[in-house]
Amino acid sequence: MERAKRLISEKGVDVIDDIQREILHLNSIRASLNYKLYEVYTTNRLLAIKILGYASENKMLGGKGLSKEVEEIVEYYLKAGRKNER
Repeated sequence: MERAKRLISEKGVDVIDDIQREILHLNSIRASLNYKLYEVYTTNRLLAIKILGYASENKMLGGKGLSKEVEEIVEYYLKAGRKNER
């Protein structure tokens, strides 16, 4: 064990410290991006729910409801929250 400690020079320790600082910096950037991604996901999901509400109201008033394209987009954003469906 003592021999292993002697193999790392001061320069090596400095390099390791620099790498650890860089890893911490990158982790903080990743955490920030994950939070922003979650915000976008939540916003898109809420918009999909609103669209479904407006489509239901439209259909109740005699309209056509959702087009196939819009229905697929809404389903995409709502399916992400249902983990058991694939």
